[in-house]
Amino acid sequence: MAGFSWRRRLAKIVLGSALGAGLLTAQPYRTVVVAGDSMAPTFQDGQWVLMDKRDRDQVSRGDVVVLKANGERFIKRVAYVEGEQYFQWWDGRELIDMPYGMPARKRTHNIRVRTVPEGYVYVLGDNVAHSEDSRDFGPVPVASIVGVVRDAEAAPAHAQPARIDSWKPAR
Repeated sequence: MAGFSWRRRLAKIVLGSALGAGLLTAQPYRTVVVAGDSMAPTFQDGQWVLMDKRDRDQVSRGDVVVLKANGERFIKRVAYVEGEQYFQWWDGRELIDMPYGMPARKRTHNIRVRTVPEGYVYVLGDNVAHSEDSRDFGPVPVASIVGVVRDAEAAPAHAQPARIDSWKPAR
């Protein structure tokens, strides 16, 4: 009978460990560290934010999201959602996205109106002068959104960001 009791305890430990691991990976929230200054002044380099993995396919204009684009992960603000329009200006060499509207001094014949496609969002960093965003890689699929930022807290002194404009999971 002693062998049976030992096996039962082992089975409980293995089952409990497996269940615990499943619960940890199924958590809807994840803490990530902001790296870079593309979201300044809202979020600072090294700041921790709480990301909600639920409802990532139901984002609204103004939401801050963590997304995957061009093989990298970014934290950006949703500027436009599907069906909304933004402007592009032809400067003689290239098309330049003008996400905040059309300046009064630009010639209107050089302006193109673009619509965010269905299933996509147009994202920008709050620090537009130092941000790689939809102006560089275009609208991004909603499916590439990893989560929505819900809260922020100061990073501990030992936190080290991965690289500019990227994020890494907090340990």
